[in-house]
Amino acid sequence: MAFVAEVIAHDIGTLCERAFQLSSECHDDLLRIFLAVDDATESSDKAKALRGVRKAQIKLATHYLVYGATSLARRIADDMRMEDPRRLRSMWVELANLDTPEFWEVNDRGSNFDYLTPDQKATLPKFFQWFEGLQVDSPALYDSHVLRK
Repeated sequence: MAFVAEVIAHDIGTLCERAFQLSSECHDDLLRIFLAVDDATESSDKAKALRGVRKAQIKLATHYLVYGATSLARRIADDMRMEDPRRLRSMWVELANLDTPEFWEVNDRGSNFDYLTPDQKATLPKFFQWFEGLQVDSPALYDSHVLRK
C-alpha cells in the first residue's frame, strides 16, 4: 500500500504541474490536496510511503522554482518543516544523483518517478536552504551518499 500513496502523490504532482502551466483555476485546490496526501498515509509502511510522497513534493517544488514560482515552492517547504534534516538531506542526495529518466524494471509507466531534469536539479540547493539544520554548502553532496546533519 505504501507504493499506492507514492503513485497517487506523483500523479497529483503531475496534475499540479499541468494546472500551473495552464494557469488553471483548479491549481490551488489541487496543490492543497497534494500537500494533504502525506496526512492520509496510514499503513504499516508509513515511513516508506511518506518518503515517496515527500520526494514527489520536492519534485513539484523544483518545477515551481524553475518557473520562478518561489511562493508555491515555499508552501511545499512549509508543509515539510517538521521533517528530520537527515531525512531531508538523504532525499536531496537521492534526487540529485538520479540520472536515468526511465525506470529499470518493466512497468506500464516506464518512467522513473523521482527523475529531475537538470534545470530542476539546479534548484535543489535553493529549496533545501529553507530548512534549519540542513547544510547546503557541501560540494560532496552530488558525489556521495554520506549524510551530515
